[in-house]
Amino acid sequence: MKKLLTLVSAVMLTVAAAFAQTAGYKIHKYNSKDGGILTNITPNGQWAVINLGTSAGGGNAVSQLYKVDTEEVIPVTYSNRNIDVNSVSDDGNVVVGSMSGRPVAFNRATNQLKVFPMRPLWQSGSLVSVTPDGKWAVGFYNGYNGKRDENDELSHDYYYSTLM
Repeated sequence: MKKLLTLVSAVMLTVAAAFAQTAGYKIHKYNSKDGGILTNITPNGQWAVINLGTSAGGGNAVSQLYKVDTEEVIPVTYSNRNIDVNSVSDDGNVVVGSMSGRPVAFNRATNQLKVFPMRPLWQSGSLVSVTPDGKWAVGFYNGYNGKRDENDELSHDYYYSTLM
């Protein structure tokens, strides 16, 4: 029994020491007024993606950006259409995701949208992550429609060297 108590005490001291080393972390509380969920954050911790679910009548998911230091919530739209945002660059300008089932990159600073090509046999696609500098992204095609040609495979991962 003494050995067990000694072991438990040692574990508790180790855990206490570990928490003492992380005392410099600050917890930011996000108060969702509309049911949004924070789904991604930039490596520098300044921007987060908020997912609000699907818009009324279906279609694109509704996404917003959250500026951590000011707690500002910013809608992400292009020509009054929602962009389903998956990731954002460190400066908050380049967002990637999908719009109407097509993979897109959107530069908020220049209001420039880049829609990436889809193969005819694929039903949808999305960019899912962008590098901190906003120059590279990865994503996928999905929704194989049952038809196939000699160049198609069942799934395509892709990346682009220049987004904007």
